[in-house]
Amino acid sequence: MLNFTHQCFEGVSKEDLKNRGAVVKCFTRWLRFGSVPCEQIVQSPIVQYAFTGLKQSACPELCEASSDLLCELAFISSDLSKGQPIFQLLTSQLGLLQSYYQKALASEDEA
Repeated sequence: MLNFTHQCFEGVSKEDLKNRGAVVKCFTRWLRFGSVPCEQIVQSPIVQYAFTGLKQSACPELCEASSDLLCELAFISSDLSKGQPIFQLLTSQLGLLQSYYQKALASEDEA
């Protein structure tokens, strides 16, 4: 399933933000019910893309899907005995996430 979602993601053009958001949403739902090693999750291009997907205000679907994925990853990483790689990835991106948060505050984005 991981390979299938990666193929779907790679098959969607970079300009098609709405469909990229749909793949991110599908990937997130699959993570909730599947069993994927954390080492594979952090290497996923979909996970890497979610960090930039947060700033896609032109496409609310992608922004929301990216936010949902990162929240799911935070939940998965709450058990450090299993989620250490995800925790490390998330903490390495705190500066980026902080800048997105500050931008949202400045524009009074309540979403």
